[in-house]
Amino acid sequence: MIRADTAGFAQRGGLCLVVPADPNARTFVARLPADYISWLQAAVGARIETMDLALESSSVVTLWSQEDSRSKGSLPNAKATTLTGARIYGDAVVTSFELDVHGLSAQQVEEIQARVDPVSKSESGFTLVEVIAAMVIFLVVSTAAIGMLLVAIRTVRENADRVQAANIARSQVDAMRFLGASAIPKGLVLGSPSGTDPRFSVATTSSWVGLNQTTSACDAAAPGQAFVRVHIEVSSASLSSPQILDTLVAPNANVSVDGTGGLTVAIVDQNNARVSGVSVQATDAVHPLDSFTQVTGPDGCIFVPGLEPTGSLSVSVSRSGFVSSTPTGTVKTLAVVNSAVTRSTFELAQAADIQFSGSNAEYPLTLGLPVTWQMNNTGATKNASTVNGSATNIWPNLTGYSAWAYTCSDSDPASSSAQRQSFGLLPGATSQAQLGGQPLKLRGLTANTTVTANYLGNDATCAGSTINLGRSGATGILKVSVPYGKWSFSAGGQTQIMATAFVPNGDGTSPDAVTVNFTLASLDIPTASPTPSVSP
Repeated sequence: MIRADTAGFAQRGGLCLVVPADPNARTFVARLPADYISWLQAAVGARIETMDLALESSSVVTLWSQEDSRSKGSLPNAKATTLTGARIYGDAVVTSFELDVHGLSAQQVEEIQARVDPVSKSESGFTLVEVIAAMVIFLVVSTAAIGMLLVAIRTVRENADRVQAANIARSQVDAMRFLGASAIPKGLVLGSPSGTDPRFSVATTSSWVGLNQTTSACDAAAPGQAFVRVHIEVSSASLSSPQILDTLVAPNANVSVDGTGGLTVAIVDQNNARVSGVSVQATDAVHPLDSFTQVTGPDGCIFVPGLEPTGSLSVSVSRSGFVSSTPTGTVKTLAVVNSAVTRSTFELAQAADIQFSGSNAEYPLTLGLPVTWQMNNTGATKNASTVNGSATNIWPNLTGYSAWAYTCSDSDPASSSAQRQSFGLLPGATSQAQLGGQPLKLRGLTANTTVTANYLGNDATCAGSTINLGRSGATGILKVSVPYGKWSFSAGGQTQIMATAFVPNGDGTSPDAVTVNFTLASLDIPTASPTPSVSP
């Protein structure tokens, strides 16, 4: 059954009813386009279900209601039925009718459907797949568009802030020129001109330079006092990089003083790179005028001319979170020589930390077990940490460090010609040292029984030492790792002695687990073993 909506006919000339003046009339005249009537006549087998059409002329069809039994000039197989709307007064438009296409070929049905379906393609709806596809395309395009919009907004904001940062830098230059070369604070100074937008931070580094000096005073062959070089960096969260401005400020007169010397101090890290932000403080009880405090700028260097010759200038360096390569590496006593520049270099880098733990979660090392570790470059040994403990404020040497559990000589993997476990150091961060040991499975224990390891090795400094390994579980089993070396194990009045010492694999990794059987209970069952009977 094909339902035809005649609204579409209006787009092709219209389909309307001409209603006679008599309201009781049962005949209504429908005006259809001539080409549509011709095609409808040719649609052999098509049957009009909701109305009876009779031809009166080439362009007029009379619609008969079902109540009228007359049938004159009806189309082939036409069947009179009730017309939608029954009685119609005044001009009206037929809304719809149905065609019975039973018995027609697929091609005929398709042709009839195409002719009677008034809904144009432009007025048709969308399938769910089409809607989803459109939404996906919209999301992709809109996401890209939003991303481009955000980039554009950030770019516009950064450009505006960069212009403002350049103005702040120029204001700082004017302030330095106003002070004059001699009065400009030397070294790195953090501070902004009055009224500066708080979103911006200003770092100003000033240092004396000589004529034709193009490098840092710490690298120049002959640093001098011809000018003060002012380096300004203005930063903010919206700027991808600081706004930088450099200038030279000339002194009003020659500021060099005869009979004095100079001093350069360079700060380098573990990679020999210069370190900024380091406070350099000098004191001299004999020549108090030589005392000063400056902070290194981007070149990691300070240059102080005009110092009285002395041999007792104490110089110290410091920066929060930084350490020296040696315990006394932050303080030096320097000599200032007349008409010469004394040069000194300090090592200072971000401190590294170490966290110690066991490497085998199934067979853990006992918490609190002493740990031995040493720097790989110096071989200096330290015993100040424990399993689950840490070591802090360590110089981050590039070769790292080695560590092993316990302090006895035979707990060191190197004592059995095996490799030590080696770890790297992370400047400003914590490295994880996961230590190996001999995995043990102790069985035949009653539940909740304490097990103790007793040292039996050859290191006299460890003679008589013991380790509390913990308590057995509900099944009478304790899984644990112990340091390398020779040990015995005691629990519930029994002692099991190991025939040989525990040693790591040649590459320093832990060996396979060893089972130690007690006879306090049935193996793997927390029931006490029966007491042996005494023979009569």
